[in-house]
Amino acid sequence: MRLKRLSVCVSVSQSELAEMLGYTRPIVNKELRRLADEGLIRITYRHIAVPQPTLLHQVALPKS
Repeated sequence: MRLKRLSVCVSVSQSELAEMLGYTRPIVNKELRRLADEGLIRITYRHIAVPQPTLLHQVALPKS
């Protein structure tokens, strides 16, 4: 049996995300760009898509 890949898409502006996280928009933008450059997320107007949440999770929380 083949499992379908899960993807996640969040509808939020970078300014809203920065406010939620307690950071400035330029800092959030820089980190989102880095994640996008690494292929971990896709950024479009008011949307952040995570095509492979498991991969992002592995990068965010590497095993000790």
